[in-house]
Amino acid sequence: MFFSYFDVFLALGMLFFLKSPYKSCLSAGRREFLDHKEDKRIPLAGGWLIFFSFLLKNNFSIFHILLFSFGLIGMVDDFIKIHKKGAFKIKYRLLLEFLASFVFIYFSLNNGGFIRFESFYFLNYLWGALVIISSANAFNLTDGVDGLAGFLGIFSCLFIYLVTGSFVSSALIGSLLLFLIFNFPFAKIYLGDLGSLSVGAVLGGLFLYYGLEFWYLLVGFMFVLETLSAIIQIFSIRMFNKKVFLMSPLHHHFELKGYSSLYITLAFALLSCVCLAFSLTLYYK
Repeated sequence: MFFSYFDVFLALGMLFFLKSPYKSCLSAGRREFLDHKEDKRIPLAGGWLIFFSFLLKNNFSIFHILLFSFGLIGMVDDFIKIHKKGAFKIKYRLLLEFLASFVFIYFSLNNGGFIRFESFYFLNYLWGALVIISSANAFNLTDGVDGLAGFLGIFSCLFIYLVTGSFVSSALIGSLLLFLIFNFPFAKIYLGDLGSLSVGAVLGGLFLYYGLEFWYLLVGFMFVLETLSAIIQIFSIRMFNKKVFLMSPLHHHFELKGYSSLYITLAFALLSCVCLAFSLTLYYK
């Protein structure tokens, strides 16, 4: 259900890649507070692993539009970070994310997707883009501690799967589980923007397609909390020149408080599991 024989070959291929000298071409220095005292060059190969795992387990669907488009945006961002030591300009990245979202929404609305606004049809595009882009970037923000984004993504996918029986959500769960083999408890690979943006976009697209986006706020409450912490921090610094958190997003605040990445991941995962159980209880009540 969640895994296919393709995942076995991908796992073996990843093991071979991690032992090869070629992994340096996808490596970028990244500091893990308290757990690692120096920067470690760990390859941003998790996105590729999830990309191929998801791709091989599914016949082509509209969700592949989000996988390819947001994956491409993330790949460009990763390339700039690794080889140019810079960052994708936010205005260009957002423009591309809006365009990719509009394409998905067009096909979604014409292929049985949930229509939120019947009278003001154009609002479906604006609302849908907001949901997808918010999900993609929230997932990207959360990918900062070993295993964290993977676990939170799985619990959110489980809600979709248990409510709708969507094969796409089960395939995404399997891909995230495969990624966690190499990312938890100690990361051998990272998602990178290719992985985090594409997974977050597909996740947002699933909730949007089935008309469950308001439930996403509850079942994905930890994503909301992480995003709010970053927004509050930026607002506070710009308006009052003061920090609310030691560092944002929220998981970095707890790292600097002295908690290990393993403790943070397990605590956040447990809270996410509670949110999932609470959401399912309310949904079927």
